[in-house]
Amino acid sequence: IFQSMVMFFMSFLLCAVSAQAAGNDSGDEAGTAVALYNNRNGLPTSEANAVVQSGDGFIWIGGYSGLIRYDGNEFYRFDATTGITSVVSLYVDSKDRLWIGTNDRGIVLYEHGDFSFSEKSRDSSRHP
Repeated sequence: IFQSMVMFFMSFLLCAVSAQAAGNDSGDEAGTAVALYNNRNGLPTSEANAVVQSGDGFIWIGGYSGLIRYDGNEFYRFDATTGITSVVSLYVDSKDRLWIGTNDRGIVLYEHGDFSFSEKSRDSSRHP
């Protein structure tokens, strides 16, 4: 049941982002389509532990398989070389920074294309 609720919520958010990306912010529901994304039609995984939207319109999806960014058209999966794998929580703060809670690396900050790992890991890397 929880996975179904997450997939419904993700569908709703992805639909809203797609409509906004297409320039449909008039509030007019005419012409709005709902799409369910899963591992068979674009979403790189069928599970999600956390979903947030950042101020730039990206939808961020975190799961045991890692971090995924959706821009309204395409999904981008950050590969394991980033050090981000098992994502359990996501949070966007008032400065529009993405905080990523992981099982294996602790808390990771994503800001301006950079991942900053907690003191414990003493690592950072640059990604799109």
